[in-house]
Parts: sequence; structure tokens; C-alpha cells
Amino acid sequence: MNHKILSLFLVLAGVLSCSTKTELPTGQIETVESLSFPGSGGPKELVFSTDDRWEASSSEWCTVYPSSGSGRFLHKQVITVICEPNEGSSERGCYLTLRTTSQSVYVSITQGPQK
Repeated sequence: MNHKILSLFLVLAGVLSCSTKTELPTGQIETVESLSFPGSGGPKELVFSTDDRWEASSSEWCTVYPSSGSGRFLHKQVITVICEPNEGSSERGCYLTLRTTSQSVYVSITQGPQK
């Protein structure tokens, strides 16, 4: 009986020692390459993955919310990009920048004119 308890203890100790291994964040970002908005503007969600702290920024006619966060415990991140209406007569574009401690990713944003 004591051998069974000892064997069980050794197995559990081995499993627990493996599960306490911590991985350092890589800071890598995986996301889409572009977003397209109609001339009337509006919101769109951008989903990306990272395992590190991140910041997002864009031009004056696009708002990003939230503008920062941490992927430490949750790899999938969702931000909302809101573009103001395009009052001009031609298409416009800008970049949304996602940054971690080790990488910057640029997402192209295009918006057509209002009709």
C-alpha cells in the first residue's frame, strides 16, 4: 500500500513541477494587414494575438479603444477602431500601429469618400 502512495506522490510531483514552468512573453503580434471603412465611417473590431503588453495608435481621424492592454493571460485581444466620416472627395488612408516591447505592426486603414 505504501508503495502505491509513494508512486502516486512521485507522479503528482512530476506533473506539478512541469506545470509551474513559466514562459517569457515573445511580444509577437499576429493580426490582419488591413481594414477598410465606408465613407460614412463607423466602428470595426480588430482582433489580434500577443502574449505581451501592447499599445495601439492611429491618425487623428481614427480612434482606437482601448489603446493599450496586456496579452499576458489572454492571447486574443480585441480593439475597436472608429473612423470619422470622410468629408473629402477622394479615398484616404493611414496606418494603425500596434506595438509590444519587441515588435511594431502596421495595419493599413483605407476609407472611401462619402457618396
